[in-house]
Amino acid sequence: MDILFSQLGHKEISKILDLINPIWDGSDFLAENTSILAQNLNFYPGYRLLEISRQDNSQDNNYKLFAIQEQKNTTKPYLKIINWTNEPIYETNAHVPIKLSEDTLRDYIRFFLRFVHGRRGRLQLIESMEDMSWREAPPAAAGRAITKMISPMELVEFEQNKGWRVRLCVVFGDSLYRLRIDVNINGHVDIEEEEIIIEDMPVFEKAL
Repeated sequence: MDILFSQLGHKEISKILDLINPIWDGSDFLAENTSILAQNLNFYPGYRLLEISRQDNSQDNNYKLFAIQEQKNTTKPYLKIINWTNEPIYETNAHVPIKLSEDTLRDYIRFFLRFVHGRRGRLQLIESMEDMSWREAPPAAAGRAITKMISPMELVEFEQNKGWRVRLCVVFGDSLYRLRIDVNINGHVDIEEEEIIIEDMPVFEKAL
């Protein structure tokens, strides 16, 4: 996945808000106090992720929204607001349809974990100590021990016409887990195994 977002101009922001506001269950976004960043999604060819931020003089009204948008120059391109469940992602997977390969799978998993939250929080992908959000840094010896326990995302197995088996580490709450997840060729994600590595860590949930 491209790591950089591009800032959209005022004219394009206005067009996107004309699509967002009628389907958004909240107060309208206004072009004069809204900024939009866009990021191409390599597993959705021709589609992009939008990060829509509203700011005004009232701190309570500051808000950030994410959406998936088709980039075709049509009057009403496909646009789906992310609601922190798997529903908009699975719907988009079928609509595009999703293009998964060894080159795009890791980016899709990172995207999925970022935008699908459970009732008790979200799974934060951890591939190195730099991904941890510490309230207070652990002692040097503990840091070295934790570093050895963390492993980058690993594609373990691929079965033709079925999908991939993947191992990865996540933080959930205050605990570090090692998971095995299965991702089928249509983008459906299932957690099949979980192992607690460390509990009661002084960490907090990283901002989106």
